[in-house]
Order: sequence, then structure tokens, then C-alpha cells
Amino acid sequence: VIASTCINLRKIDVTNCYKLTDATIRAISSRCTKLKSLSIAGCTSITDLALSGLAEGCPDLHTLSVKLCFIDGSSLPHIVQGCPKLTSLDLSHCQNITKQNLEKMFDVGREFESLQLEYCRVTRSIVQKIALHGGRLRHLNLNNVYILTDNTIIELVRHASQLTNLDVASSSVSDSGILALAQHCKKLKAVDMSYCSGVTSRSVSALATQCSEIEQLSMAYCDNILDAGIISIANSLPNVRSIDLTSCPRITDVSAKVLFGKCHQLQNLKLGYCLRITREAIEEIPTNLVEFRSLDISGMQDLEDEDVRRISK
Repeated sequence: VIASTCINLRKIDVTNCYKLTDATIRAISSRCTKLKSLSIAGCTSITDLALSGLAEGCPDLHTLSVKLCFIDGSSLPHIVQGCPKLTSLDLSHCQNITKQNLEKMFDVGREFESLQLEYCRVTRSIVQKIALHGGRLRHLNLNNVYILTDNTIIELVRHASQLTNLDVASSSVSDSGILALAQHCKKLKAVDMSYCSGVTSRSVSALATQCSEIEQLSMAYCDNILDAGIISIANSLPNVRSIDLTSCPRITDVSAKVLFGKCHQLQNLKLGYCLRITREAIEEIPTNLVEFRSLDISGMQDLEDEDVRRISK
């Protein structure tokens, strides 16, 4: 009904409408020819057969999300070829998409601006193709892409210097990759390197001192980050808004105190299960942190009622 009566629609979002089938996509492809943005994330009954129709029916499409769909990706090369304006693509958690279909899609040579590939079957050759056409790339999510190494990241960032958001959590990336990122990508605003055990304070300090626009950093479960790295963040990134240090076992109250003391734009800080962070740290929260909205101190063993009352004032 929507596709038939609202033919001038530019954006359709039917995320998690799991009862939708291929009939919906066929209707959109045939009726909504001016469509620019489509999200069918979580619509698990939709298949590649219907999605291929977007290539002919929606040539102005520039944003597409098929996150959590059960497609094999055979439609993707056709969509990318038929929709020349498509620059934002979310394939997160589409674990049925084959490596071969991903390869074919990137062989088209599209210069994407945003790619969400979390949990996808990305290969090193696919990262190389992304890099080759990465001149316009701003957002890249490669969380839980296990083939990522320092070498693949180094190759990527040499070509994708305009990156503002990069997610490489749960990969083998270590200091070498992050140092290259800091050297080449000066416009970074958000980096997620959670669960990257090879990342240390050395590369964290480089990010802080060389990428002054960073607002969000996630370093959860990075076992080798010390107070020195967090001090560099506090000294070099006064506008940082969100920091995740969950289960970083080697940072101490020193880190929390310096963040509270110098990062006056801080909105969100996660210190859950940092075993060396104590109630002494939260005694240092200044009253002038007017933007501060979220504090996670889960697992703080010495926290008392008095401390919570003080925070809540």
C-alpha cells in the first residue's frame, strides 16, 4: 500500500519488520523510483532475487541497509552497478554473504563513503579493493573481521586518509596498525579498537597527539593500556566526549582523575571492571562537568552508599 500510494518517497525504513517478504521489495522497486534511502535491516524473509530489482527500479538510491538479512549477496554487484549514487552500504551481520559475492561487488570500483561490514566474510583482497577505491571513505566498520592485521590496516589507511570513523574491534591489529592510522588519518573522530590486545599506550598516545578531532575512543578489554596512554588523551583531546575503558586491568585511579580534571566535554565514561579503579577516583568528579551523562563503574568492589549519593547530587 505504501509503495503504491506514496510514489514520491525518498526514504523508507522498515527495520525489523520481519513479516515482510520479496513482495515488498518488488513493489518498492516498481513504484518508488525516486527512492534515495532504504533500510530493510532484520527483514529475514527478503531474498537476493527481489533485491536485484532495486538496480533497475531505484537508480537514485544512495543509502542501503540489509543488516542482519539472510541474503547470500548475489544481488549486491547488480545493485552497485545499477545504482551509481550508492555510497552508503550496511551489510553488518550478514554472515551468509559469500566471499565471492563480496569480491564481485567491490570489483565494480565504487568509491563508498560509508561501509558497515561487521561480522562479514571479508578477506585481505577485499580490504585491498576497499583501499584502492577508498579516497572518499569516511566511515568503515570492520569489527569482528578476524583477518585484519597490521599490514591490512597499513595498506588501507594509506589510501583512505579521509576516514573519520574506524572500527577494528576483535582483530589482530596492534600498535603498528594504529600508529599508521594516526599518521595518515588526521580527520578521525571515532575509533573502536576494543578487544585488540596488541594495542598499547604507545599507539593510543599517538592517536591522541596526532588526531586532534577525536571525540570517541573505545579501548575496552585492551589489556596493555596503561595510565600513560590515558594521560595523553586527557592532555591532547580536550573535546573528547566518550571513552570506553571497560575491563582495562592496568589503568588506575590516575587515569580517571586526569580525565575528570581535563576533559570538560566528557559525556560518557565506561570504567566497568577496571580492577585498579577505586572509589577514590569518583571523588574527583568536578561539578563543572555539565555535559556528563553516563558513568559505568560496574564491579567497583569498594563503592559505598555515600559515594553514590555524592555522584547523584
